[in-house]
Formats: sequence, structure tokens, C-alpha cells
Amino acid sequence: MTGKLIGPAPATAQEPATVRPADTVLRMMVTDLSHFLGLPEEAPGPPSRLAGHLGDVVRATTAGDAGEPWESALPCRRRPSHRACPGRMIVIRAADAGTPIRWQCSACGDKGVISHWEDSPYELRR
Repeated sequence: MTGKLIGPAPATAQEPATVRPADTVLRMMVTDLSHFLGLPEEAPGPPSRLAGHLGDVVRATTAGDAGEPWESALPCRRRPSHRACPGRMIVIRAADAGTPIRWQCSACGDKGVISHWEDSPYELRR
């Protein structure tokens, strides 16, 4: 069996158990920003686009106050059913030094954390 059983057991032998395919499991992107700094110009498109997105999240998060989540103007990068997600990134960072930035889409729930963002070219804190 490739999926995990979810929900209650079937009421009868004829009723199939509910299986969640692996591609519908909610995930969290855990990122170390230092891995994306200094990508060569000839880097393939997907890593370059992801690096740009992560940099934009760091900029948006560090432009605001620490400790308060807020919805930025950054669009979600997911494309459920091959259509752009209508959500925007909700971002937050703690006031404590060294804590990761947390982000989540306001519509689809895509979420992640970004560590080692301090002192990067994307940081806008004063």
C-alpha cells in the first residue's frame, strides 16, 4: 500500500478505506538561505527562481516589525491544478536573534521557515 489510512475504518467490507496519495500530504519547506547565496549566473531556472522567492520573503519580513505576523504583497508560488494560487505570503519573525523567519500562504496553506537569513543581502532591518 502506498498511502496511509486516514479517517475511520470502513463501515462495511464493500466500502473502501480512504487513502491519501503522497502528493497531497501537506509539507513545510525548511530552508537554509546560505545555500542559495552566490548562485552562479548559469544556475538552472528553478533554483534561481526559488532563491529569488526566498530573498523576497526575507525582504518582506525584515521590512516590518518583529513579533507580528502580517500579510505581504508577495504572491504564493504554488500552482494548484495548474492555476496560480490567489494567496499572499503571511510572514513573521521573532525578536530573538537567530530565529528563523516563518511564512505561510493565506490561501493554500503552503508554508516554510528560512534560517541563516541574518546579514544576508536581503535583510532590511535597520
